[in-house]
Amino acid sequence: MEYCGIADAHGIESFVKMDDAKDDTIAVMQLRATCNDQRRAVFYVADLDQLDIDIVLKHIEDKDYETALNHIKESAETVKLGGPGNVQNSWAMIPNPLLDPWA
Repeated sequence: MEYCGIADAHGIESFVKMDDAKDDTIAVMQLRATCNDQRRAVFYVADLDQLDIDIVLKHIEDKDYETALNHIKESAETVKLGGPGNVQNSWAMIPNPLLDPWA
């Protein structure tokens, strides 16, 4: 099942089921990621099974956004990234709160 959202230096910022995401929601997430590249923000689409989705949702519920992102990176069958510049490089660097110049 595909989920999309924004991930950045602090972990998962959003996690939305693709079937429920409207085109304008996706466009806004992509724009927000682009506008926050100082925090290495990227738009992602991850293909996860239900067990991994439940684990990610639990981490988000516990406000453990870094672990949620790490779980996606470790367990997703595929991850597609969007945004300008070298989003692959940003994806490889996050989560890492030390990358946030405003923290």
